[in-house]
Amino acid sequence: MKQPVTIPGALNLRRLSPTPGGAPVLALHSLGLDGDSFAGMAQALAPTFEVWAFDQRGHGAQRNRPATGFDDLVADAELVIDHLSASQPVHLIGHSMGGAVAATAAARRGGRARSVMTIATPARGMPAFLDRATAQKSGLEVCIGTTMSRWFEQPDREVPAVQIARAALARMTPAGFDASWHALAEFPGFAEIAASLPALCALAYCDDRSTPPAVLDDIADSVATSGGHAQRVDITDAGHMGLLEKPGPTAEAFAMFVANLPVATASKDDAS
Repeated sequence: MKQPVTIPGALNLRRLSPTPGGAPVLALHSLGLDGDSFAGMAQALAPTFEVWAFDQRGHGAQRNRPATGFDDLVADAELVIDHLSASQPVHLIGHSMGGAVAATAAARRGGRARSVMTIATPARGMPAFLDRATAQKSGLEVCIGTTMSRWFEQPDREVPAVQIARAALARMTPAGFDASWHALAEFPGFAEIAASLPALCALAYCDDRSTPPAVLDDIADSVATSGGHAQRVDITDAGHMGLLEKPGPTAEAFAMFVANLPVATASKDDAS
């Protein structure tokens, strides 16, 4: 049962795990989805981990509150990290855009972040992202069709993963959709934050045409080159929405990563 929590601001932070208890995890969703996209993963991680999520700006309950820039998204995540890490550091999981936000927030919050898993995450913002911000010009339904074709090999299948993704996209506004792509395009990239990150796992889905495994190789290489702890994991037979298609294997990869965290690289700074 989802348990809502009120914190300062407009964030609808909620516990996705069926029961309280376990190490705290903040999960940040992809552009186009919402916090509930981690429900399957949260179920698989219980009771060892307590997974929390919120809808980022322009999405879900915040559909009418578009981001004005990438820093808006990061600032919201930092607020929640501070809230969840009151008694112990928090693990972060971020899917696609959420991975960029999670990593940047973790780098800024120092010892409050225990680890970061980036799932199907871009290594940096790119001008090509701006080309996708066309919902206000072409219509949201056109953008949904293009997005679904990137995310799924068969975007018209009547299966839960496809239905969840399409419904989440349809709840967005054209302004929120476009603003989210503009925000992601501003992401400076992992090379800028690698030296400040806690231990990181870069997870790729092997059939991902949007963010192929080589991109996650780049992320892990950036962290390793900066002297940090970086791990790479691939999950087969899944595309960009592998989080929805294969939540069990994704959760298993996260649990194994956390179980083998090196104590020396749990954090680089004291919590502040």
